[in-house]
Amino acid sequence: MSMKEQMASMVERGLRPLRNRVYTMITRAVVETVNDSEKMQLLKLNLFKGESRSDVERFQNFGHTSNPPEGAEAIAVSVGGNRDHLIAIAVDHRQTRVKDLPKGGSAQYSSDGTEPKAIIKTLPDGTIEITQSTSDAKILVKPTGEIVIKSVGDLLLGDESLSEFVALATAVNTRLLAIETKLTTHIAIFIAHVHSTVTSLGTPTPGTPNDSPFAPDTSVVASSKVKVST
Repeated sequence: MSMKEQMASMVERGLRPLRNRVYTMITRAVVETVNDSEKMQLLKLNLFKGESRSDVERFQNFGHTSNPPEGAEAIAVSVGGNRDHLIAIAVDHRQTRVKDLPKGGSAQYSSDGTEPKAIIKTLPDGTIEITQSTSDAKILVKPTGEIVIKSVGDLLLGDESLSEFVALATAVNTRLLAIETKLTTHIAIFIAHVHSTVTSLGTPTPGTPNDSPFAPDTSVVASSKVKVST
């Protein structure tokens, strides 16, 4: 081996550890388990074949935190090239990621590892859309401030123990019951008049305007404020 080749071999051997540290500084990994009880979330990661690391700190964006399902993929970084000091800087789950967002849109979602469950989308025009995969319920907050609620079940204001499902439900229900009572009364009066006319050929006495089932009911006073039990 010539002197030149010997020098090249020595340089290669000397640079090999540094080269390996550079090559393994940024690594793809698969999440095996998550410890979400510590101040910094800790992951157990599977990296290269046969290589596993525990208690890998995961750095998340301020104001947002999540607990990824097993099988999620991560980007692990070796701090200073030290393989024993790994941190996770990004974690995603390709099987459940919310797709086909419009340009400028974003989404936050939860998942059981099979599909997105609860989804909050913020759209480019300022609309906020809240949906879930388990039902067709939807809430839209439009840029105009209008709020649209599509409910496929009870709409509760307050907590789940409420018997009123919407604001002013008691007043509305009272008014409907009053109308029903008046209708029942007037049907009975009408039947009585018909029988009286047939038997005696008398002339029915017309009712007064206040006997109408649609006359204002002074017993029910509409409130300008919505009161919701808590």
